[in-house]
Amino acid sequence: MRVGRLEFRAALLPTLAAIVTVAVTASLGRWQMHRAQEKIALEQTLIERQSRPPLLLTGHEPESDGLQFRQLRALGTFDASKEILLDNKVEDGEVGYHVLTPLAITGTRRYVLVNRGWVGRSRLYPAPPDIGVPTGEVSVEGYGSLPVKRFLELSAEVVQGKVWENMTFERYRSAMHLDILPIIVAQSNDTGDGLRRVRDRPDAGISMHQGYAFQWFVLCAAVVLTYLAVNTKYVDP
Repeated sequence: MRVGRLEFRAALLPTLAAIVTVAVTASLGRWQMHRAQEKIALEQTLIERQSRPPLLLTGHEPESDGLQFRQLRALGTFDASKEILLDNKVEDGEVGYHVLTPLAITGTRRYVLVNRGWVGRSRLYPAPPDIGVPTGEVSVEGYGSLPVKRFLELSAEVVQGKVWENMTFERYRSAMHLDILPIIVAQSNDTGDGLRRVRDRPDAGISMHQGYAFQWFVLCAAVVLTYLAVNTKYVDP
């Protein structure tokens, strides 16, 4: 029978490389878990806020805090001249626009942007499609939504008439000179405009983040085990 002992010997450079790799993969795994927890918290917030009765907008809401995901209702008149179309919005694999139209809130001088829904690109693209706008006072119901905070713009030509690549409240106020509330109403009720209502769920990607976290942690463990296996030798007595 062969008798000996196991001895661990590791050179400096492989050790440093292993330490860096373990630190990076573990950090990425924790970051993905943190992102998953953020999405779970958003989902819980959505459920809690949507359990409340609809809130009637009066035009005096100074902040968006507490309005995101909340069921909202607004009475007013659409201003078709200040409508914009957000391009490159995909629904069921088809590219189109989100239609954002300002609603002059009844009894106030303030407006709220309404995401009336999705419409596909026409055969005359890049010319925007013709979209009808309800006239007279309307009642709009939906949930509070906020614009995407992070986006990449590769060109300075991000506004082509009423077609916009991205939207921020500051950009819209500057371009349209309207006093708008810091919230968007994602419309859910039918006003006869023929648009497809959009519904963004904040839980999108929870399982994806958890899956990525698992992969990073597995890779981290594999690096540790490989490092130990490669640098542990059997030494004869």
